[in-house]
Amino acid sequence: GCAVGLVNVASTGLPTCTPCTMATHCSGNTNSVTGAGGLATRCECDCSNKWSSSDCSFCATGFDPASDYATCDVGHVTVSTLTVNYIQNDVATDCGCDTHSVTTTPDRTACLCLWSPGHIGASASA
Repeated sequence: GCAVGLVNVASTGLPTCTPCTMATHCSGNTNSVTGAGGLATRCECDCSNKWSSSDCSFCATGFDPASDYATCDVGHVTVSTLTVNYIQNDVATDCGCDTHSVTTTPDRTACLCLWSPGHIGASASA
């Protein structure tokens, strides 16, 4: 078998051990990578930001590629622990806005309700 930190890349026969690396085994989108050693055939990736999958190669829609998927993309905002598409979802439910329009704060961490003309009161954020 392979030592800890290595992974077996051989499909048959004797093990062929290679070091687990962030770039090769985790698509470069990881905080750390480990190899269980023995006859393990894949490395364990600790995906960074919102990256997911066994090799950290997938990121759900709604996150900004320019921030390495650490923040919400244009048209999305984090509400509590959920990332919602405020353009496509129900504004009142997702952002707590009883209004005709909604946008986000520049850092995309909160909704900003844009009140209809003539509304009395200040804008609120969810």
